[in-house]
Amino acid sequence: MNRSKRSETMRSMCKSIASIMRRVSCGDGFSCAATSITSSKLSSRKLKAPKEFLMKTTQQQKTTLPGKPIKLAAATLGLTVLTACGGEAPSTTAIEVATTPPVSAETNAVTAAVSFDTQADSGAGLYELNCAVCHGANLEGTTLGPLLSGSSFIQRWGGQTPALLLGNIRANMPPGGNESLTEGNYIDIVAHILSVNGVDSVVAALTAETDFEISDNISQVVARRERSD
Repeated sequence: MNRSKRSETMRSMCKSIASIMRRVSCGDGFSCAATSITSSKLSSRKLKAPKEFLMKTTQQQKTTLPGKPIKLAAATLGLTVLTACGGEAPSTTAIEVATTPPVSAETNAVTAAVSFDTQADSGAGLYELNCAVCHGANLEGTTLGPLLSGSSFIQRWGGQTPALLLGNIRANMPPGGNESLTEGNYIDIVAHILSVNGVDSVVAALTAETDFEISDNISQVVARRERSD
Protein backbone atom coordinates (compact mmCIF):
# COMPACT_ATOMS: atom_id res chain seq x y z
CA MET A 1 0.00 0.00 0.00
CA ASN A 2 1.53 3.34 -1.04
CA ARG A 3 1.70 6.33 1.29
CA SER A 4 -1.36 8.19 -0.03
CA LYS A 5 -3.56 5.10 0.21
CA ARG A 6 -2.33 4.37 3.73
CA SER A 7 -3.07 7.96 4.84
CA GLU A 8 -6.53 7.77 3.29
CA THR A 9 -7.19 4.49 5.10
CA MET A 10 -6.06 5.98 8.40
CA ARG A 11 -8.33 9.01 8.00
CA SER A 12 -11.24 6.71 7.26
CA MET A 13 -10.48 4.62 10.35
CA CYS A 14 -10.29 7.70 12.60
CA LYS A 15 -13.62 8.97 11.28
CA SER A 16 -15.23 5.60 11.94
CA ILE A 17 -13.86 5.39 15.47
CA ALA A 18 -14.94 8.95 16.26
CA SER A 19 -18.42 8.11 15.01
CA ILE A 20 -18.57 5.03 17.25
CA MET A 21 -17.47 7.03 20.26
CA ARG A 22 -20.11 9.72 19.67
CA ARG A 23 -22.82 7.07 19.61
CA VAL A 24 -21.86 5.06 22.69
CA SER A 25 -19.39 6.79 24.99
CA CYS A 26 -21.50 9.74 26.13
CA GLY A 27 -24.31 7.50 27.34
CA ASP A 28 -22.24 5.82 30.06
CA GLY A 29 -20.62 8.78 31.78
CA PHE A 30 -17.49 8.97 29.62
CA SER A 31 -16.23 12.38 28.56
CA CYS A 32 -17.44 13.54 25.17
CA ALA A 33 -14.40 15.75 24.80
CA ALA A 34 -12.50 12.86 23.27
CA THR A 35 -15.09 12.56 20.46
CA SER A 36 -14.88 16.16 19.32
CA ILE A 37 -12.31 15.33 16.66
CA THR A 38 -13.83 16.63 13.46
CA SER A 39 -13.21 15.37 10.00
CA SER A 40 -11.57 18.67 9.07
CA LYS A 41 -9.00 18.30 11.84
CA LEU A 42 -8.35 14.72 10.90
CA SER A 43 -7.91 15.53 7.23
CA SER A 44 -5.63 18.49 7.95
CA ARG A 45 -3.03 16.36 9.73
CA LYS A 46 -0.44 14.15 8.26
CA LEU A 47 -1.23 10.81 9.85
CA LYS A 48 1.21 8.03 10.31
CA ALA A 49 0.45 4.66 11.84
CA PRO A 50 1.96 1.22 11.48
CA LYS A 51 0.05 -1.60 9.84
CA GLU A 52 -0.26 -3.33 13.22
CA PHE A 53 -2.32 -0.41 14.59
CA LEU A 54 -4.70 -0.50 11.62
CA MET A 55 -5.15 -4.25 11.96
CA LYS A 56 -5.71 -4.00 15.73
CA THR A 57 -8.32 -1.24 15.59
CA THR A 58 -10.12 -2.99 12.69
CA GLN A 59 -10.25 -6.22 14.69
CA GLN A 60 -11.63 -4.31 17.73
CA GLN A 61 -14.44 -2.89 15.62
CA LYS A 62 -15.40 -6.35 14.35
CA THR A 63 -15.21 -8.29 17.61
CA THR A 64 -16.52 -5.86 20.27
CA LEU A 65 -19.94 -6.92 21.53
CA PRO A 66 -22.88 -4.53 22.12
CA GLY A 67 -23.65 -3.05 25.53
CA LYS A 68 -21.32 -1.73 28.19
CA PRO A 69 -18.26 -3.61 26.84
CA ILE A 70 -18.63 -1.51 23.67
CA LYS A 71 -18.63 1.69 25.71
CA LEU A 72 -15.58 0.60 27.65
CA ALA A 73 -13.80 -0.40 24.48
CA ALA A 74 -14.74 2.90 22.88
CA ALA A 75 -13.39 4.86 25.80
CA THR A 76 -10.14 2.90 25.74
CA LEU A 77 -9.90 3.14 21.98
CA GLY A 78 -10.61 6.85 22.14
CA LEU A 79 -7.46 7.44 24.16
CA THR A 80 -5.50 5.52 21.54
CA VAL A 81 -7.06 7.55 18.73
CA LEU A 82 -6.24 10.81 20.46
CA THR A 83 -2.61 9.78 20.66
CA ALA A 84 -2.39 8.33 17.18
CA CYS A 85 -4.15 11.31 15.58
CA GLY A 86 -2.04 13.88 17.40
CA GLY A 87 -4.40 14.65 20.32
CA GLU A 88 -3.60 14.64 24.01
CA ALA A 89 -4.93 12.27 26.63
CA PRO A 90 -6.63 13.91 29.62
CA SER A 91 -4.45 14.60 32.62
CA THR A 92 -4.68 12.11 35.47
CA THR A 93 -2.60 14.15 37.89
CA ALA A 94 -4.19 14.04 41.35
CA ILE A 95 -4.56 17.20 43.39
CA GLU A 96 -3.06 16.72 46.83
CA VAL A 97 -4.94 18.35 49.70
CA ALA A 98 -2.74 19.52 52.54
CA THR A 99 -3.96 18.58 55.98
CA THR A 100 -2.79 19.64 59.41
CA PRO A 101 -2.12 16.67 61.68
CA PRO A 102 -4.15 16.87 64.88
CA VAL A 103 -2.43 17.34 68.22
CA SER A 104 -2.16 13.92 69.78
CA ALA A 105 -3.61 13.07 73.16
CA GLU A 106 -0.13 12.03 74.27
CA THR A 107 1.22 15.54 73.58
CA ASN A 108 -1.58 17.11 75.60
CA ALA A 109 -1.00 14.63 78.41
CA VAL A 110 2.72 15.44 78.58
CA THR A 111 1.99 19.18 78.65
CA ALA A 112 -0.64 18.76 81.36
CA ALA A 113 1.68 16.53 83.42
CA VAL A 114 4.28 19.29 83.96
CA SER A 115 3.98 20.72 87.46
CA PHE A 116 6.11 22.30 90.16
CA ASP A 117 6.91 18.86 91.58
CA THR A 118 7.99 17.38 88.25
CA GLN A 119 10.16 20.44 87.62
CA ALA A 120 11.77 20.05 91.05
CA ASP A 121 12.49 16.36 90.38
CA SER A 122 14.12 17.20 87.06
CA GLY A 123 16.01 20.09 88.63
CA ALA A 124 17.56 17.80 91.27
CA GLY A 125 19.52 15.93 88.61
CA LEU A 126 20.50 19.12 86.80
CA TYR A 127 21.67 20.69 90.07
CA GLU A 128 23.82 17.67 90.87
CA LEU A 129 25.53 17.84 87.46
CA ASN A 130 25.99 21.58 87.20
CA CYS A 131 25.83 23.20 90.66
CA ALA A 132 26.72 20.75 93.44
CA VAL A 133 30.48 21.10 93.03
CA CYS A 134 30.35 24.73 94.15
CA HIS A 135 27.18 24.91 96.25
CA GLY A 136 27.23 21.47 97.90
CA ALA A 137 25.17 18.35 97.31
CA ASN A 138 22.51 19.54 99.78
CA LEU A 139 22.73 23.24 98.88
CA GLU A 140 24.76 23.80 102.07
CA GLY A 141 27.43 25.82 100.29
CA THR A 142 31.20 25.34 100.02
CA THR A 143 34.28 27.53 99.84
CA LEU A 144 33.55 27.87 96.13
CA GLY A 145 29.94 29.03 96.39
CA PRO A 146 27.38 30.33 98.90
CA LEU A 147 24.68 28.19 100.46
CA LEU A 148 21.31 28.03 98.75
CA SER A 149 19.20 26.76 101.63
CA GLY A 150 18.32 27.46 105.24
CA SER A 151 17.31 30.54 107.16
CA SER A 152 19.96 32.81 105.67
CA PHE A 153 18.80 31.95 102.14
CA ILE A 154 15.14 32.52 103.11
CA GLN A 155 16.08 35.81 104.74
CA ARG A 156 17.76 36.97 101.55
CA TRP A 157 15.36 35.55 98.96
CA GLY A 158 12.09 34.95 100.84
CA GLY A 159 10.71 38.35 99.89
CA GLN A 160 11.68 37.92 96.21
CA THR A 161 10.00 36.05 93.39
CA PRO A 162 11.03 32.90 91.50
CA ALA A 163 11.43 35.05 88.39
CA LEU A 164 14.05 37.23 90.11
CA LEU A 165 15.91 34.19 91.47
CA LEU A 166 15.87 32.64 88.00
CA GLY A 167 17.27 35.81 86.43
CA ASN A 168 20.10 35.97 88.97
CA ILE A 169 21.10 32.32 88.54
CA ARG A 170 20.84 32.41 84.76
CA ALA A 171 23.01 35.54 84.54
CA ASN A 172 25.76 34.31 86.87
CA MET A 173 25.77 30.52 87.09
CA PRO A 174 27.77 28.62 86.33
CA PRO A 175 30.78 30.93 86.11
CA GLY A 176 31.71 31.27 82.46
CA GLY A 177 28.28 30.06 81.36
CA ASN A 178 27.04 26.74 80.06
CA GLU A 179 25.45 26.81 76.61
CA SER A 180 24.01 23.33 77.06
CA LEU A 181 21.59 24.58 79.75
CA THR A 182 18.27 25.82 78.39
CA GLU A 183 15.88 28.23 80.05
CA GLY A 184 13.74 25.23 80.95
CA ASN A 185 16.73 23.64 82.68
CA TYR A 186 17.31 26.78 84.75
CA ILE A 187 13.62 26.89 85.73
CA ASP A 188 13.84 23.26 86.88
CA ILE A 189 16.91 24.08 89.00
CA VAL A 190 15.05 26.99 90.61
CA ALA A 191 12.12 24.66 91.37
CA HIS A 192 14.55 22.24 93.06
CA ILE A 193 16.06 25.01 95.18
CA LEU A 194 12.64 26.25 96.26
CA SER A 195 11.49 22.72 97.06
CA VAL A 196 14.52 22.07 99.26
CA ASN A 197 13.80 25.32 101.08
CA GLY A 198 10.28 24.21 101.97
CA VAL A 199 8.12 25.71 99.22
CA ASP A 200 5.21 23.29 99.45
CA SER A 201 2.02 25.09 98.47
CA VAL A 202 2.79 25.50 94.79
CA VAL A 203 1.14 23.21 92.26
CA ALA A 204 1.40 25.00 88.92
CA ALA A 205 4.63 24.75 86.97
CA LEU A 206 7.02 27.69 87.25
CA THR A 207 7.67 29.96 84.29
CA ALA A 208 10.16 32.73 83.60
CA GLU A 209 7.49 35.21 84.78
CA THR A 210 6.30 33.51 88.01
CA ASP A 211 6.00 36.37 90.49
CA PHE A 212 4.66 35.05 93.80
CA GLU A 213 6.61 35.88 96.95
CA ILE A 214 8.71 32.85 97.82
CA SER A 215 8.19 32.94 101.61
CA ASP A 216 4.41 33.13 101.17
CA ASN A 217 4.50 29.59 99.83
CA ILE A 218 6.60 28.04 102.61
CA SER A 219 4.15 26.65 105.15
CA GLN A 220 6.65 26.80 108.04
CA VAL A 221 7.32 30.47 107.42
CA VAL A 222 3.63 31.19 107.13
CA ALA A 223 2.98 29.31 110.39
CA ARG A 224 5.62 31.34 112.22
CA ARG A 225 4.05 34.54 110.98
CA GLU A 226 0.66 33.46 112.24
CA ARG A 227 2.03 32.58 115.68
CA SER A 228 3.75 35.94 115.89
CA ASP A 229 0.53 37.72 115.05
